[in-house]
Amino acid sequence: MSPSVSSRRLCALNTSELFILCSIRLIMQARRAGDAIEPLCREGFDAAHLTIAHALHLSAALCIMETASGRSLDVHNIRCSEIGEDEELVLQILLLLQHENEFGARRVLWRMLPPAASRAVLSHLDEVAIGMVRAGLHLPQMPYALQPCPAEALAARRLGITPEREPVESFWLN
Repeated sequence: MSPSVSSRRLCALNTSELFILCSIRLIMQARRAGDAIEPLCREGFDAAHLTIAHALHLSAALCIMETASGRSLDVHNIRCSEIGEDEELVLQILLLLQHENEFGARRVLWRMLPPAASRAVLSHLDEVAIGMVRAGLHLPQMPYALQPCPAEALAARRLGITPEREPVESFWLN
């Protein structure tokens, strides 16, 4: 069984994962401080061949997730070497969207957000995922190909339920 992202150190992440993780952390740091994210993210997104619009989509998705879930997202400080559960969740959703598995991404989000909020988050993260693919920033499949789905298990733990799965179901990638 592969380890989840949260059990790996930052040095084990690939460039695409590090880029998104650092972007999430910078965006949340700016939002919590009341600062604008554009000046903070512009140089990094330009270097990654993405636009500032992609940063704004990521920011909007994080804002909706935090508001709809009614709690602060588990996003760590930019210098922290551990990966937060919500950071891992966003990485997993982006991977699913990069592989055109919107149903899988929606199913993960439905466990923690109302359907309307899930749709809004997915529309923003889909723009980020498409931009990443076009820029050649592909997320690796291996750390996320777990059974049962770690994001689904995380959402189930937060709700206090046990996820039920069919043993042959292929959840992550078609």
